[in-house]
Amino acid sequence: MRRPRPNIQQPAIIPAPLGGLNTTDSLMAMPPTDAVKLVNMVIGANGLRPRNGYQEHCTGIGAPILSMMQYEAANPVNNKMFAATANDIFDVSASSGAPGSVVNFPSAGGLGESIIAVTGADRYLLYCDEQNGYYTRAESSGTWTKVTLGGGAAQVSGVDPATFVQPCEFKGRIWFVVKGTTKAAYLAPNAVYGAATAYDFGSQFKRGGALAALYSWTRDGGAGMDDMLVAISTAGEIVIYQGTDPSTYGAWDRKGRYYAGPVPAGRRLAADYGGDLLINTAAGALPLVALMTGGPLTADSYASRKVRKLFASYMADRRLNDGWSMLPVGQDNLILVTVPKLASEDYFQLVLSMDRASWSTFESLPVSCGTTWQGVFYFGTPDGRVCKYTGDADNVGRTGDTSAALEVKALVIPAFNDGGSAERKQIQYVRPLFQSYGLLPRYAVEARWDFDLSDITPPVAGPGGNTNVWDTATWDAAVFQGDTVVVGDPVGVIGMGTHFSLGLACASRQRVEFIGFHVAFEVGGIL
Repeated sequence: MRRPRPNIQQPAIIPAPLGGLNTTDSLMAMPPTDAVKLVNMVIGANGLRPRNGYQEHCTGIGAPILSMMQYEAANPVNNKMFAATANDIFDVSASSGAPGSVVNFPSAGGLGESIIAVTGADRYLLYCDEQNGYYTRAESSGTWTKVTLGGGAAQVSGVDPATFVQPCEFKGRIWFVVKGTTKAAYLAPNAVYGAATAYDFGSQFKRGGALAALYSWTRDGGAGMDDMLVAISTAGEIVIYQGTDPSTYGAWDRKGRYYAGPVPAGRRLAADYGGDLLINTAAGALPLVALMTGGPLTADSYASRKVRKLFASYMADRRLNDGWSMLPVGQDNLILVTVPKLASEDYFQLVLSMDRASWSTFESLPVSCGTTWQGVFYFGTPDGRVCKYTGDADNVGRTGDTSAALEVKALVIPAFNDGGSAERKQIQYVRPLFQSYGLLPRYAVEARWDFDLSDITPPVAGPGGNTNVWDTATWDAAVFQGDTVVVGDPVGVIGMGTHFSLGLACASRQRVEFIGFHVAFEVGGIL
């Protein structure tokens, strides 16, 4: 009697890679929680979900949006949002096909920066750009003012405000970066006009360069919470000060000078990062605390350690191009690192999830600048639109028209798996698991063998089409919109090897989460 053939089929569960994108670790030793590719996916409630889509909020502007400004007023009735082009500032608070211009610049401007400042007299939105200097908007009147040099009520003396390119609030004083110099200028406490005093950081910049940006950073240095002023040079030096009055001995103290390495072009160089300040450098996203520890910078010093190769590749050929920024996206607790776009490319961003300190990439999201207003992320586009990061489809029209809407296309390829041995394997079936609201995405699943990193073929029609349609689906079998279910059809894949990964490409216009794969494979010999 022959013995029965032993069962050589082995089951496995491959969870969604919540550890995020990893382009740094060895493909053979990468943690199973990570992914070798992760596009248009964010952390969801139970797995990974496609990023939000976007809907037009304002159209008809007719020029690239260079800057977005949010104004959260003391009285919510006065909340405002503005978008700046090279020639105008537009009020984009309400959705409109023809938003009104509230400022016409005397010169074609460049990228701008804004903050909110509160004085005893009023509450202001302060704006500066690379060509037109300093503007204010008072909440009480709603009036925009171009601030000029002089001693009048709404003027600045001492330093020409036409040279101001970035405002920063620090301990009740407004500071400004002075264009093309190593200097800043600061005003009296609780003032947005009046006498400005120049402060030169040049003696601290041992590697040369100009002052690029100023940030206020709140941290506990062991003696309680305090604010510090962070000055970043174009050569990548960072100088930190503590105190209240730079003109008074004993009331101003330099806390440290550090070198972070080259920084990209522009002034949008940092973002708040869970009580830290995250700085964009050529080597990656660097928490300021990592510089202040005093030890040498290593790969582990960077919040972007797992994607440092991606950072390096983009910085290598476009570090000096305009378009770099770090934009908080509150809805999904993300930081969007925008990368300058070349003419032949799709839009691309590096994305940090602050929930898990994990990374992914976004594609096809046309962000040139952005701001969070009333809890929602809005962004300007190079083709002159203001869009709202919301919903589950891209390019939804301003009034909700979906005739030109696009599916959000996502891709995930988890870390390679050896199945517990160095023997060759052949996969028998794969079942992707989704959490859906009765509507499956279109999807394609393919195996990748022995460190093949090619993309997954996008789905054309899919085992994941919308099969639960009223009057078509089977009664007592289909689940309709409203009930959350876990679904996924078994599929076959081809190929064999010692290490495998299962890639998923999906296209969706509704909320869905990818939870992981069920897989069964057979094990053969070493060769």
